[in-house]
Amino acid sequence: VVSMGLQLRDNDIALPSNIVAFSPWLHMSSNDPDIIELSLSGIDPMIVYWAAAMKGACFAGVDISGITTKEQAADLVMQIPEENTYLNPYNGDFTGMPPISIFTGTHEVLLVDSRNFIEKMENQYGEDAVVRHMEGETWDGGDVMFHYYEYDGMNHTFPLFPIPESLQVINQIAQVIE
Repeated sequence: VVSMGLQLRDNDIALPSNIVAFSPWLHMSSNDPDIIELSLSGIDPMIVYWAAAMKGACFAGVDISGITTKEQAADLVMQIPEENTYLNPYNGDFTGMPPISIFTGTHEVLLVDSRNFIEKMENQYGEDAVVRHMEGETWDGGDVMFHYYEYDGMNHTFPLFPIPESLQVINQIAQVIE
């Protein structure tokens, strides 16, 4: 959804007033060892890194024929063009974009990706451009470019499941988009 926002802006198509992303894959060409370690730990029942790497490579047009091992599959991300900001929003320019809210959990493979992205955005646009919310915390207004929500013990795309934390996320989204 973050990539779609960049594409809309770059093609002069009307942007939404806010972008909300659940567990986004923001740096497809990264093979950060922490992501691989999280995947191997089994902490995230929703994503297996090597399988996601194959899907990402296919999406990017990388030839996956001849891939026979998990290690080969995991290395496919290195063939995804780093400079393609639609595949790697991590490297994008967010000037002219609406506020972006990212929701992630501590028990998901892409947690490292979200943390790295938010840290980079703080460095690129300044600490005032990012608000790191505590779990369940509400927003009292103000202009920021990025809202970051990290929920302890939650898995990939947890807001889509019928659990109490999902109701908190719905309330947080409502406050940000008002």
